[in-house]
Amino acid sequence: MTDEKTMMAVKQGETEKLSLIYEKHKKRFYNYFVKMTSDREVSQDLLQNLFVRILKYKHSYKLSQPFLPWSYRIARNLVYDLSKKPSVTDSAIELENIQVQMPDKSEELLVVEREGKLKRVIALLPLERRELITWTKIEGMKYEEVARIKEITVGAVKVQVHRAMAQLKTLYFESNEE
Repeated sequence: MTDEKTMMAVKQGETEKLSLIYEKHKKRFYNYFVKMTSDREVSQDLLQNLFVRILKYKHSYKLSQPFLPWSYRIARNLVYDLSKKPSVTDSAIELENIQVQMPDKSEELLVVEREGKLKRVIALLPLERRELITWTKIEGMKYEEVARIKEITVGAVKVQVHRAMAQLKTLYFESNEE
């Protein structure tokens, strides 16, 4: 059964079927939340809240829309709601959670250092740009999927991704000068 048909069953009162969707997508959404918040405990809470909201807003789901973009919009709203709280801001990201273990070999060390630096620089991006890079470059989402989630055109997504990548590049190379 597709996610869309399962969600329609949930909408029609078979709420126990939401567990099928949860099991199938919990890792995907948890990873999204971790990448957006850099906090595993908060991400666990957000994951639970996501499925509570999916259940709460099941009436707004339509079979004509793919499940993932619809549910990512809910997930995205949770992240944005969290970022508006005074205790959690973009600057509050715990960079130590992003640190990578360093191997002994010098070539591997260089690669790991660069990856760690890239993760730290991505964490410095504004939430919306960090989200775009996470979806398109890390998770490999197609621009069309991102456009559905954000409810904008594919062209607008391309422009936003280009700008996010340009800012990432600038931040990455500026941090080399330090």
